[in-house]
Amino acid sequence: GFGSTLQALAYGHCLLLSEEPLEILQMIALYQVDLLVANPSYLKKLVAVHREVPIPITSLKLIKYGGDTLPPEMVREVRARFCKDILCVYSSTETGPIAFGHIDHIIANPKSTGLLAPWVDVEIVDANDTPVAPGIEGRLKVRSKWQAYDLAAGKEAAESWMYPGDIGKVSEGGILSLIGRFATAIAVNGQFVAPEQIEAELISYPGIKDVAVVAMTRFDGQQDLCAAIVSDDILDEQAIKSFVASKNPLWKLVHIKKFDQIERNAMGKIKRHTTMEMLLA
Repeated sequence: GFGSTLQALAYGHCLLLSEEPLEILQMIALYQVDLLVANPSYLKKLVAVHREVPIPITSLKLIKYGGDTLPPEMVREVRARFCKDILCVYSSTETGPIAFGHIDHIIANPKSTGLLAPWVDVEIVDANDTPVAPGIEGRLKVRSKWQAYDLAAGKEAAESWMYPGDIGKVSEGGILSLIGRFATAIAVNGQFVAPEQIEAELISYPGIKDVAVVAMTRFDGQQDLCAAIVSDDILDEQAIKSFVASKNPLWKLVHIKKFDQIERNAMGKIKRHTTMEMLLA
């Protein structure tokens, strides 16, 4: 958003800002706005208001979003109400834009953020900070020609590598896909495993209503994958373990336990420390 603001001002364009969705829709119609920059959460608010007050929106040529995924059902409604061209922009505070992807590509390639920008260097590294081959998941490492740095650190700091905090992979063609967050990643045999990926697969398993995957640290320092599951059915633990392992050999669940619910915070995110304590009880 900040980058788009500077770009607009540099080219002499008018900038319109508001926290109120209705005001945004009114300004778009009144001033014939051609670019809208918003995160998925705010786009959802705009859609909700537009359902109640269907102001004609005909001037928008592009919508740029980032910060989270845009669900397919929301994509359809945003396109129908506002603009058919939607651009995903993956950025970090320090480096600025890292990858760009048109919404058609994003829908066809879930978890993808698009093609890497030509001004960034990207590496995917394992738990030992060693670069991995294309297509292999690991910690995202970025260096940009335009990245911000502390002036006191000296000019060489501008060429240092940054860690945006995501787990991802890069294809041979330079397409960046995000798998999960480094803060919740689990190191298994020197590679990072994103619990969000395993949860996405398990939620499709018959009878499972909700699930949380966490790591238990053994006495030797290694980590075991464990799952807390919500289900009304009697589950076959070995069948679930085999199902998960068939998706990825690294995904070896050691312990599975049923619960009435998965503890989540106000944002709907899993309370992983609480889940870990529940599994240990």
